[in-house]
Amino acid sequence: MQTIITLDGESSRDLDDAFSIEKHNAGWRLSIYIAAPAYLLPYNAPAVKLAEERLLTVYAGKEGIKRPLIDDETINDTCTLLPGEAKPAVRLTILISDDGKAVAERPVFEPSVTSREKMSYISFGEALNDKDNAHHNIATLATDCARRLFYNRTLSGDTLSFINEEAGTYTDEEGRVRTVSLREIHGQIVVQEFMILNNHLMTLWAEANKLPVLYRNHEPIDISDMKDSHPEIYEAYKSMDIEKINNMKNHLFQPAKFSTVNKGHFGLGLNAYGTFSSPLRRYPDLHNQYVVLGKLLERPVPTLSEARCEAINKTLLSIKSERSEASKASAGYSAMKVLSTTGKVTANQFSQIIKRHPSPSAKIRACYHLVENAELHASSATWGTLITHPFPVNKVLRGKLMNAYDGVSLSRGIWDFIHLTMGIKPEDNSYGVYCEDKVRFLLATSLGETPQQYKPNASAQDNKKSQRRSVDEQEAERRKILNDNTEDNMFAGYVPGTNYKGAVLEHLQKLKLTAPGVKMINKGKPHLPVWVASFEQTSPSEWPSDLSATDTAKKAAEAKLFFLLQKHLPDIPAPVATPVAPQVNTGPAGKDFKSAVNLYCQQNKLPFPTFNTRPDGAGFTCDVSLTVNGVEMAGTGSGARKKAAEQAACEVIFSQL
Repeated sequence: MQTIITLDGESSRDLDDAFSIEKHNAGWRLSIYIAAPAYLLPYNAPAVKLAEERLLTVYAGKEGIKRPLIDDETINDTCTLLPGEAKPAVRLTILISDDGKAVAERPVFEPSVTSREKMSYISFGEALNDKDNAHHNIATLATDCARRLFYNRTLSGDTLSFINEEAGTYTDEEGRVRTVSLREIHGQIVVQEFMILNNHLMTLWAEANKLPVLYRNHEPIDISDMKDSHPEIYEAYKSMDIEKINNMKNHLFQPAKFSTVNKGHFGLGLNAYGTFSSPLRRYPDLHNQYVVLGKLLERPVPTLSEARCEAINKTLLSIKSERSEASKASAGYSAMKVLSTTGKVTANQFSQIIKRHPSPSAKIRACYHLVENAELHASSATWGTLITHPFPVNKVLRGKLMNAYDGVSLSRGIWDFIHLTMGIKPEDNSYGVYCEDKVRFLLATSLGETPQQYKPNASAQDNKKSQRRSVDEQEAERRKILNDNTEDNMFAGYVPGTNYKGAVLEHLQKLKLTAPGVKMINKGKPHLPVWVASFEQTSPSEWPSDLSATDTAKKAAEAKLFFLLQKHLPDIPAPVATPVAPQVNTGPAGKDFKSAVNLYCQQNKLPFPTFNTRPDGAGFTCDVSLTVNGVEMAGTGSGARKKAAEQAACEVIFSQL
């Protein structure tokens, strides 16, 4: 006799799924059992109508169920798959090969199914790691099978699903990144992969039989194109950078939606997907079960309109938003639980503890973890969190934090983060001793003290001036090289941005002459280049051999060289300067007018705009000024934040361009 087990959280009460598994040839024979409230409860019953309004079971943390989907305790008690009790269920038996390919038998309704064991995620993990455990074999078979299923499902790479067993992280059915203890991770993965498989195969069966089930669609995005369109999230998913994924995913991807039309599920990498596995907890699953039992038991098959699906999606989105706010409040507790269980946390989890956990002792413990775990030292967000969310720490810990920071190079990321969060204006020498000392001073201040040794002092100021003089001397040297290689009257009439090279080459093509070769030599330094452009010696004799042009940019030096050549070829019509038209980047956050204006200035060799941003009581006001070919342009904008005010002002400038 097969051993049927339920696998869920420690405090779970509504056990609506179970499974049994055994070896089959080189693969597995898996049977999945789903509790059948639709068998006992008529479709037009008041409890079903109420379930359609509630949509989901609402939980109250450790207190258990706050509001059940089905407001009928008799039905819930009769259907939940408690061990040793015979309950009605829908069974789907699946044959899975060793390469993860699955073939399902026809689903069957069984009026009496008895589970033998109720396992929690923790007890499942213990059984997996203990060869003497009575359930070790089942745990091993289930884990190996789930791993193979996941591998096969994500083989194409066009999916947002991933698992990191060593870190205790995975993406769930909704595409959210979950973090659990290492004792729970394998049980979570087994349940998820088995239920995803059940839902997928049940959907295919319903589709083959033309049944009006609800599909769970997820809008597809071409991952291969993401490398160019959204390189940051492409790299995040390829490197499994969970912190970045959590920060970016919601801005780039639409949530999954229910529909009567199949559009596939991109996040799971499946061509058809509906939900059947939680009829005691989710109304779409309950509805789909009524549809399935209508076919299996020759009962009436209910339908839902597309308009009703849209209403369900809207309500679920509202519930999700409420849950998101609630989860933010408990994020500190969750992160602390991970630290207590695993002994380590990510930079994002560290930040959650500092920002949201109410206990000072929890924050202190997280800080001790920081100074002992070098993996967190490189994160600008980690140190920025300490600076922007101060809390009192003891003298010993303060010293350890400062020592830990001493081992961190002042990377651009750290400085930029502090600049953005604190509103500090970067100095001319952002990476000098003065700025590093200033950051250390801010950190010490945030930790409850302002020790004098961290305050920028005279020697630091002198160092700053010395480094500034060094930069000025190097720039002066570069200017000398430029002046030595340029006669004052040689470039009279030269207009930056004009395509002199194109005009010359077009003229030579008409005369059927070979274009001259150009050689570039850097007479400056790698970080302060001075490019000298001249014609190669192999050029025809009609090209002046003594012509050369100098500039700090390669293209500018080449343009000047062809300008000089054009002066030696008077039959060439003078080209007209064509300024690069401004373009606005459109991303998840809207239109970036500030970047568009800056890019316009860069492409047309214009000075960058000046910004004057100030608080105005309701938010911020920003004045932007820009000079284009001697014409003064000005724009003013307001916004709740500095960035919004700057964008509004730049939009005014952009319209003038």
